Amino acid sequence: MSIVYAAAVGERTVGVAEAWNITEGHFWGLFFYWILWVFLMIVVALVFLALMSPRYMPLMMEMMSSMSDPSAMEQVETRMLEMQRDMWDLSKPGAWVSVISTYLFTMVYTALWVVPAGIAYRYLVGEERGR
Repeated sequence: MSIVYAAAVGERTVGVAEAWNITEGHFWGLFFYWILWVFLMIVVALVFLALMSPRYMPLMMEMMSSMSDPSAMEQVETRMLEMQRDMWDLSKPGAWVSVISTYLFTMVYTALWVVPAGIAYRYLVGEERGR
């Protein structure tokens, strides 16, 4: 299932059946392969979040530590939402940096989903058939 888009391009058919047939018997290999990529994506997302909004990470920690107090959580959530609102307010300085960096991050993050599927497809069908 994880290679459905790569299989659609490689096999020139749209549908889940071809990807299902290609991945048959490779569940555990693909499972651990995707676990590795998801871990990498989490690291990339956290680095991006830390660089783009360094004030946001302490608020996330504060949110986790105040889970037992709903009013404290609501106050932290309000501050987080205000920070997010200000980040996208184009009248404020630095908003365009957020827009451009989020666009670049989206491209990198999308590649981290698409490239592994293509690699898995090529590995499963063989070098010649995967061209």
